[in-house]
Amino acid sequence: MESYRALPRGRHRLSREAVAESQRERMLEAIVELVAAHGYAGTTVGGIAAKAGVSRTTFYEQFESKEDCFRAAYDAVCGEIVQAIAARAAGIEDKRKQLRTGIEAYFEYGAEHPAAAATFIVEVHRAGPEALEQRFQVLKRFCEVLDQNSPNTPPAASMATVVAIDAMAHDLIRRGKAGDLPKLSDDAQYVAEKLLG
Repeated sequence: MESYRALPRGRHRLSREAVAESQRERMLEAIVELVAAHGYAGTTVGGIAAKAGVSRTTFYEQFESKEDCFRAAYDAVCGEIVQAIAARAAGIEDKRKQLRTGIEAYFEYGAEHPAAAATFIVEVHRAGPEALEQRFQVLKRFCEVLDQNSPNTPPAASMATVVAIDAMAHDLIRRGKAGDLPKLSDDAQYVAEKLLG
């Protein structure tokens, strides 16, 4: 995730809304870093608040629970991944090259943001049923992108492609090797082309 600066100390002229937004972004960044370091189960509200430089009261003003905060962070990471893919694939007409570029952008994001990748791909499986439903909706979103490029592809093939790429990334991230994700691009392209026809 993007890095957010702490608020200036002492008196300042920031609005309440700006202060609340800064606190929220710091808490989202904190939970991503803590979950990557200690796992979802090992992350606490107190730890998130401390790392973000806010009180527990401030945390509960923004989020109902640790899971609520995690799911908000998951949304933010998803948005960043989608933006990274869209930016790289913009203006590319050739469908095969567009697919390749999207896969490369996905893996490069994970390599450059290992904590976010751990949150998005590995720890979401430990964050409860609502987070898993959220994950499924994200996978469907990626399938819709594939379906736009391959309108005659059966939906099951699109989902199989997305899940296969996710599983490839999961294995490396779980082993602490997110930096090696771009090395998967050739294999992922091969799998995608076989499944999508």
